[in-house]
Amino acid sequence: MLIDEETPQALARGIKWLLEDDRWTHFGKNAKEWAKKFSWDEVANRLDKLIQGG
Repeated sequence: MLIDEETPQALARGIKWLLEDDRWTHFGKNAKEWAKKFSWDEVANRLDKLIQGG
């Protein structure tokens, strides 16, 4: 989707379209799960495993 970034109304319409179109809701759910891999707890656990050689 291309949006004219100079037009706030166009950006608002694009965001509304993404939020209301059921075909795109799975992207948000997948993104949330993917982002969890980068939480401080997860990063600390990975670093700890790396340091301990595992």
